[in-house]
Amino acid sequence: MQRIEKGSCDGIFLSSVLQQGVFVEFLPGETVASFIRRVLSLDAEGVQREVQTLILNNGCVDDPETTELVSGDTLVLSGAMPGLVGAMLRSDSPIKAMRKSMSSGEDRRLVLEGRLLRLKLFNTVLSDHKNDLLKLGFFIEDET
Repeated sequence: MQRIEKGSCDGIFLSSVLQQGVFVEFLPGETVASFIRRVLSLDAEGVQREVQTLILNNGCVDDPETTELVSGDTLVLSGAMPGLVGAMLRSDSPIKAMRKSMSSGEDRRLVLEGRLLRLKLFNTVLSDHKNDLLKLGFFIEDET
């Protein structure tokens, strides 16, 4: 893996790799919510306001405050998405029961050493917070 830090890439490359997924370290016992607050430099209200869609290992996260991260998890963060699909995927949505018909709900973790997870950012979360992630630093897979 290759470490990417501030000053080591341009904006187009950064946006592309953040959509494909980068590897970020998490802390022992860290929950989805505490990870987002730390990595995106947000307070609790900021998380609720800016990150409406949270997907962990292909399943929506409705309680990010208690959902703990595990090495190899894949976490997808997005702002509000339009339409019925966006409403279904929104965290703790009143119509979350409709998700079962559109998602396999399989638990797919990567095999990773240490406390790393794959993080993917989309739409407003990507545009508003890519520099926060760059300041923190992350890893990408080496091109072979």
